[in-house]
Amino acid sequence: MSTYRIIDEPKVKIDQQLIVNPVVILFAAMLVPLFVTIPFHGKFWLPFIWLIMNAYFLGSPTFWREFCYSLIGLFAIAGVFIGFGYGIKTEVITSPNKLAPYMRVLVNAIYFIALYLVVFTQSVPFSVYEYVKQQGRHE
Repeated sequence: MSTYRIIDEPKVKIDQQLIVNPVVILFAAMLVPLFVTIPFHGKFWLPFIWLIMNAYFLGSPTFWREFCYSLIGLFAIAGVFIGFGYGIKTEVITSPNKLAPYMRVLVNAIYFIALYLVVFTQSVPFSVYEYVKQQGRHE
């Protein structure tokens, strides 16, 4: 019996038990920081690491795009923190307490834009993976 392969079909690299729907990771990134404080600013970097590992386990054909979105998001967030600290140190920012809420809004905006880009890029290969997995059950 001949088989065919979908070009965009993910090539699962490890046990399928470790693959999670990327939307679940997005919801976890939104809800977990409300209840738990993750050390070392883990709120910002941990979801990206989880998404990159999920893409690798999934064998996502868009792995490098997701990796780049994650890296750009992380560097942009770090850049805002570093820039804010540098502005305070060089006295360009004279009232950091007044600007801090705006910086938090900017950091959250960058964080969620990058997170949405990664999640919705990974959603397509995950959907194909789910479809192929379901087809395997019916045969």
